Amino acid sequence: MNFIIRRMEPGEAKEVKKLGIRSFRSLESLFVPTPKEALVAIKDSKIIAAVIIKIIRSKDNQKTGYIDFAFVDPAFHNQGIGRQIYKASVYYLWRRGCSQITALVKDDNAGSWSIFLKNGFERASLYTLFKCLGKKGFLNHILHTAMAWGPGCEVYLADSKGDSKQKKNNSLFQIFLYLFVNVLISLLVIFHLGAAQTMIFAGALFSVLSFGVLTGYLGTVFSKRKWKFRLVNCGFISSILLALVKAVFPMIGNWYPIEYEKTKKFKRDLGIQSTINWAGYLVLALASGILSPYNLFCNQVFIICSALMSFRILAVYPFSVFGGTRVFHWNKIVYSVMALLSIVIVMTRIFWI
Repeated sequence: MNFIIRRMEPGEAKEVKKLGIRSFRSLESLFVPTPKEALVAIKDSKIIAAVIIKIIRSKDNQKTGYIDFAFVDPAFHNQGIGRQIYKASVYYLWRRGCSQITALVKDDNAGSWSIFLKNGFERASLYTLFKCLGKKGFLNHILHTAMAWGPGCEVYLADSKGDSKQKKNNSLFQIFLYLFVNVLISLLVIFHLGAAQTMIFAGALFSVLSFGVLTGYLGTVFSKRKWKFRLVNCGFISSILLALVKAVFPMIGNWYPIEYEKTKKFKRDLGIQSTINWAGYLVLALASGILSPYNLFCNQVFIICSALMSFRILAVYPFSVFGGTRVFHWNKIVYSVMALLSIVIVMTRIFWI
């Protein structure tokens, strides 16, 4: 296909935003900004793709390039345009004198994150990001990006000095981190429940999430693929603020295949893994629901399970990161049964608890 990639010109910002809104099919479309700077792909004088970028100041007043929203007109999908405009954006930001480049990508969006991994990026922990960008750069990322607000997203970092290299954490460490961070955040409900009930709630959350890690692992044994568990490190402020109003919305942790494929068998493996994980929550919800009128701990377990199950009904971002989309893309009938039973549990919670 013949098209050109160039910098967005004055007067094109509204057209780029309209394309972004049209390209996203979920709540993400509400957050597409009117860009101040972007690269666009042009065909026949029409914008068919764009990458919105920002320049953020980091330590020692260095420049960090941030790749914000990226999208391609749905009529031009699967033609390699996204890959080329991503590469052009990375090259453009290096030419602008950036010392680092960052981006956020949803956990299962292999089409995007594979491009970054092939172009010198790594998934970065928040500690690595802080070390590379310094206090100023880290704070500016919280203020000017969706890093702190976007659940289910991960930070990708490329550093011109090579400081972004980090140790590969194994699944056991990531599971520990996932449970520790979420239990720590759950303690914020102390402002509503008091110390004694807060400890019960934190214990219930630890139990539910641990059971979820186990059933999620059981879902992986039905495939021959290699899987790893990892904590998805963005969205921490969202989880904190919701905990402050006594809402259950943990940071995301899940089992992920080491290698992704664009095959029906791969979608099936993801769907089966997520279905078994959900079934574990269903069993735990039923068991705790029976005892919940008589035991405060079981009551809290039932509430947490019903919340996590309700999130899976909504296969749209941000709830899609809890695994419902994996089932939806694999088998609509299984997803419908899952949604129906989840609704029953949620309604039971509403009218019983």
